[in-house]
Amino acid sequence: MALSPEAVTALIEVQTLGRITGRPAERRRPTRSDAMLCADFVNALMAEIAQELDGIDGFEGWAGYRYASYLDDPRPLALMLDDRPFRSMAMDLRLGGPQGREARILMAAALEEPDLRAIHGGRIEELAICEWSRREGRVLARRQERLGALVLSDRIWAEVPEEAVARAALEGLRQDGLSWSKAAARLRARIALVDALGPVDDASLLGDGGWLLPWLGKARSLADLRALDLAEPLRARIGWEGQQLLDREVPAHFVTPLGRRVPIDYDHETPSIELRLQELFGVTRHPVVGGRPLRISLLSPGGRPVQVTTDLPGFWATSYGDVRKDMRGRYPRHPWPEDPTVADPTMRAKPRGT
Repeated sequence: MALSPEAVTALIEVQTLGRITGRPAERRRPTRSDAMLCADFVNALMAEIAQELDGIDGFEGWAGYRYASYLDDPRPLALMLDDRPFRSMAMDLRLGGPQGREARILMAAALEEPDLRAIHGGRIEELAICEWSRREGRVLARRQERLGALVLSDRIWAEVPEEAVARAALEGLRQDGLSWSKAAARLRARIALVDALGPVDDASLLGDGGWLLPWLGKARSLADLRALDLAEPLRARIGWEGQQLLDREVPAHFVTPLGRRVPIDYDHETPSIELRLQELFGVTRHPVVGGRPLRISLLSPGGRPVQVTTDLPGFWATSYGDVRKDMRGRYPRHPWPEDPTVADPTMRAKPRGT
């Protein structure tokens, strides 16, 4: 029970002066002596309140309280009440008649869990909670009973469905960001060149994260999320028809006239390949992917770059002549035709003696 300064002053005045004055209450910290002067009033008031509340639902257990001790500092009591449920009651009083004092008395009584369930059982919610914990870096799955913000019981949700885990893990991805393996990054770069397949920047992919859920059902930790290879989920996201379109418009490999599959590097702004110059003899149209010309690094028979071009016909018509002179001196056993546009592609040297 807490008495306002006006209530304490009025009770002291009655016992020391025999009357209640209208002077302003003194603003000071009450003493233990003040508390003892108020104790009989507190006991009588508690007995009267218990009698008045007897039989009223929600106010069980108010009987039997008496003055026990004086708190010099009420703050620890406030902290105790923060950690457990309680019922409170406030009374506004006029002490000493019309010219007396306006006083307030506040009472709080802790509730034990059985009482709480008996009184508020209809308001208790059973919650199944599965969420991502940024602090712990993992999915937390709990079953709780709550009365408002008060948690009555809390236990591990052992049989949490994978769908719930996936939704929580997706939130973890949104907080931590996507991790890209080399294969997944190359696939994303290819998809980005096909407008019909939609945006694949991180913000777009995470904003519409439903495509990731089938791969997140077993991801419980930050390590699990960072180990996820996004290549397969990306393929599933664009679907079978999207994969066919991707392979037609932005293939993973360039097939040379000799049938060799050369990986296309999509890690840079311009898709690029590296291959031996002689392997492109007879090619008169520059290869294009995603509407862009490939950046071709032309290599010598020894594998050293001799020219970089995005215009192969232009190279044949201009720079090839100078390259041919240099290559004939360095690699005389390899064919260097005057007109490469009509020559057969090759990776072989000429037979000895020719």
